[in-house]
Amino acid sequence: MLGGQNAVEVASQVSQQSEAEKLAALFERYFAEDMQLNPISATFVGINKYNDQFSLPISQQNLRLAEAFEKRYLQEISAIDETILSGQNLLSYQIFKGDRELAMLDQRFERTPPCPLAQNPCMNSASMRSRAFWVK
Repeated sequence: MLGGQNAVEVASQVSQQSEAEKLAALFERYFAEDMQLNPISATFVGINKYNDQFSLPISQQNLRLAEAFEKRYLQEISAIDETILSGQNLLSYQIFKGDRELAMLDQRFERTPPCPLAQNPCMNSASMRSRAFWVK
């Protein structure tokens, strides 16, 4: 025993530390890359080095980049052994992974430009009047 700890406990701590370090490094990379892909978000959080790099977020090219970005980080987070994590690291892992999974589900929906309010079948003036009728 080393200082009151057996070899299994020491190995577990080393493994946990290594997984926690992988997780922290993944979060750092994700944040840095996300700021580069989303210059408006970067400006919002005070990172000004991308101010001259705006491109339309809903362009087909940017949507493909966003999908590849989320897919890659979902694969990377899945490679980290969740069973070794605990406390805040485990919670951060679960939230981050869940967000990546939701982002991938979001990619399943075809992106179409928004239509004006009058053309939206759910929100046109006739449907609004009929809803008002039923609310009374």
